Amino acid sequence: MSCACHGKNGEQVNGTVFPEDQCVVCAAKHLAMARAAWGEFTYELVNRFWCAGHIRLAVEHLKIDNKEFALKLRDLAVAIENVQDIDKSDIRDRFGKLTNEMLALLIKNRPIITINLSKLAD
Repeated sequence: MSCACHGKNGEQVNGTVFPEDQCVVCAAKHLAMARAAWGEFTYELVNRFWCAGHIRLAVEHLKIDNKEFALKLRDLAVAIENVQDIDKSDIRDRFGKLTNEMLALLIKNRPIITINLSKLAD
């Protein structure tokens, strides 16, 4: 699936956007999908891999421009795949922290979000 949120010169594009293109908006979409799916049937391995797969797609969008954050996300995907969460609060807490980090990065890259949200609050 391609997006229309960025291009090589900061222009919107309507063609193919490769997964390795560095785009915070795309990464945020993948992390939102993964987090939404996290609470659903995580006792099934296929669902864990679906969730971890979206996290790994977010990593692909962040790995060059935001390497440290991408590594944290990769570690989360590995933990989910290896079922390292007998106590589910660990993964939930890590998801929460990384989601907040993702939102901060998104706002940093798109400050118009904060402006528009403040208009909605008025």
